Amino acid sequence: MLHKLFNIYKWVKKDAFKPTYKAFNSINTLPFYNYQQVIETGKLTYLLKDIDYDTPPKANLQQLSQIWEQINNQIIDKFGIPERYRMTLMAEAEIIKLRLRAAVTDDRSLLTIANVKERQLKESLENQHSADLYELKVLIETNFKMQIDIHKMTVRDFYTYLQLIERAQK
Repeated sequence: MLHKLFNIYKWVKKDAFKPTYKAFNSINTLPFYNYQQVIETGKLTYLLKDIDYDTPPKANLQQLSQIWEQINNQIIDKFGIPERYRMTLMAEAEIIKLRLRAAVTDDRSLLTIANVKERQLKESLENQHSADLYELKVLIETNFKMQIDIHKMTVRDFYTYLQLIERAQK
């Protein structure tokens, strides 16, 4: 009896929580189109392989969230943080520090400054133009004089091409 329980425990621990789907789990395999779709729609099901995206299977969102975080960490490790994003993070950190200082010191003027900075950040983000997927695709095709299929080109390849274009423009 104890032996049977142990075998059930091993099965549950090992196999029961494995996903029943296959997912892209690396920037080396994830097509850029799927990556962009996750960003635009917020649907992590675009990380899944060989599915109908209109009726995706029931996927473990926690596992897909971990895969998504892993992919973003790979991008940061390989390509770094874009300057615009780094500046946004620094501005957000400054706003948080002001709010914390206001809470600790009970200085309401710091809240006013934080609100002004937050409004300025929001306005600057609204005024920034970010190229859409097809503009970036055309940029790569024009610079490298080749056709690319964003449904097959991986995230790593796509960002590598963009990085090469950026270096050539400096």
